[in-house]
Amino acid sequence: MSEKLASSGPIVAVIGETNIIAIYCYDKDGNPIAIPNVYKCILTVRATEDAQTYLFRTFGTVENTGGNKDPGVIAFALYPEDTKDIAPGDYYYDTVILAKGQWFDFDTDRYKNNLIFTYQEGKIRVSGIWKNIQEGYIALTDNAVNYIEIDPATGEISANIVGWTEGKKKLYRVRTDAGKIITEWPGSDWFSQGTHSGLDFYYNAGKVLTADMELVEVSAGHITLTDNETNYIEVSDDGIVSSNIYNFTQGKHPLYIATAKAGTITSVQKIDDIDAIEDDRNIFIRGDEVTWTSKDIFQLQAGITKPAEMEA
Repeated sequence: MSEKLASSGPIVAVIGETNIIAIYCYDKDGNPIAIPNVYKCILTVRATEDAQTYLFRTFGTVENTGGNKDPGVIAFALYPEDTKDIAPGDYYYDTVILAKGQWFDFDTDRYKNNLIFTYQEGKIRVSGIWKNIQEGYIALTDNAVNYIEIDPATGEISANIVGWTEGKKKLYRVRTDAGKIITEWPGSDWFSQGTHSGLDFYYNAGKVLTADMELVEVSAGHITLTDNETNYIEVSDDGIVSSNIYNFTQGKHPLYIATAKAGTITSVQKIDDIDAIEDDRNIFIRGDEVTWTSKDIFQLQAGITKPAEMEA
């Protein structure tokens, strides 16, 4: 648990109303706290400051990650249902944020477009004692799914192409191909644009990376787009490239958004590459940080709407 703690002061909420609460993150000395990599925000209200149980708990969102001189901002929405069974009075609240840790992160700065997986430093408990694991690297097998894991008894990191090893902790699943680690899909080469003609959209050869990390080869080809429309170009797991004028299809892989007008393709937007490395680390292996961002009085006031009226 981080020692960072700052109070935004008491929160006042009204029973039977929708309340929007914003928490501005500062440390104890009044300095703004940036909150990058946050993936969960939790607001908990208790009857007393030290109560082991809570009256209600809700989850919020990051409105601003902060930076430079600006604090991070998290926001929560309290709905009538959250407070209708609680009497007016003074209670206590705290807010907590969870940020993704960086232990054993894939070190992209040291990766050399080969089969060497480079990882950052991390920590692991060995026989009840925290052991520092230095940054390092491990060689992977080509044209395979590599299972990268760590032995909690020794801190040794290893890889195999069979599957997860019982008793070891998961790190990553990594697909290799043609002497390289597939870090992003489809990248700049697979399914790159060819020379279009009229409404015919030409694409170069590529490979589909399926959900189970298999690769399906797709030959170069073309499809005919719909004129005077926005076309969504995608590829299925079995390698069929298609388009429609509505939106990307669930279960297929987006490639491009292309606009056609008067018999010609007028604009093409490539969809952003996706991260192709499967991160299987749990929150302890990843070193996630839990930070209290505020803790103070939660004042609940009676509103115009009575609790009984909410049941109507």
